[in-house]
Amino acid sequence: MKLVSVKRVGGDKEFVAVFQRADGRTKTTRFGTASNYVSNPDKTKKDRENYIKRHRVNEDFNDATSAGALSRWILWGESRSFEKNVRAFKRRFNL
Repeated sequence: MKLVSVKRVGGDKEFVAVFQRADGRTKTTRFGTASNYVSNPDKTKKDRENYIKRHRVNEDFNDATSAGALSRWILWGESRSFEKNVRAFKRRFNL
């Protein structure tokens, strides 16, 4: 699987990720809101920790194509940089 693109599109879910499968088909996943660690400078590390604790119960952070994993690792990742978090996401999942 390959991550083709991740971009902000607006709407109910602010972001969209496009994956290309080995057979050439694509999978599109919409995820995230404007209220996240990367986009919102008012969010703190404590907010980030709380987000992870709150969503760990219901989300699969290990399925790269899931909205939960995309939000966790890109929008609520280690860095406040969208680009850095996308690179880290690609490394984490070998995309």
